[in-house]
Amino acid sequence: MATATRNILLQSVAKGNTWDCTLESKAAAVIKQCLTDNGGVTDGTLKVSFPVTGTATPEATIQQFQAALQLASSNSNSKAAGAESMGCSYAKCEQRVDVLCLYSRSTTLPPLP
Repeated sequence: MATATRNILLQSVAKGNTWDCTLESKAAAVIKQCLTDNGGVTDGTLKVSFPVTGTATPEATIQQFQAALQLASSNSNSKAAGAESMGCSYAKCEQRVDVLCLYSRSTTLPPLP
């Protein structure tokens, strides 16, 4: 993951949590499947999708929708309350970019969605 993109995620959905590379790897394994589920916020996960405009890269799309990521973060804060670590990943899936974040309240990793 590009440093600039990780910084966007750290400043939005993962703000206040420790970045966990194991959770990032688990999120990457799931998100690259480009599942069409709507996602949203559940216990241990946050999934959002953004439309790709033109030939924008996934990284540019995430940067473009940084404010939306921050809003998703504020909506997920109640579900993620007490989270200790978080890892996120993203993938371009047809004409959208999917972002998946997994978080953990303890050393026990959440199940894959």
